[in-house]
Amino acid sequence: MGADIWFTAIVPASGRLIVDIAPAGGPTDMCMAWYSAPNCSGPFTLIECDDDDSQNGAMPMICRTGALCTVPGDCQQNATLTPGQTVYIRVWEYGGDVFGPFDICAYEPAD
Repeated sequence: MGADIWFTAIVPASGRLIVDIAPAGGPTDMCMAWYSAPNCSGPFTLIECDDDDSQNGAMPMICRTGALCTVPGDCQQNATLTPGQTVYIRVWEYGGDVFGPFDICAYEPAD
């Protein structure tokens, strides 16, 4: 099994955050989960998990934007987050056996 890779993002003042993953010469089928925690030692509470909502093939995208979103996918179904909150982002290759580079982008969407 392959290893998970962890990132963090701070939720903007709007409470709206999107994280999208795209292939970049490595894995082409990944998964992603977001967690909240009091610190990087946990305990971790799952916020959301995704497999294939990105427009980048079999890659994940999680959108927490409330009703304001122009990005394709599942954005309008998900509530906003607490401004200033640290989101712990876990990503892994679907089968756990393909390694290499990928692109990850965390951003606050435009209205």
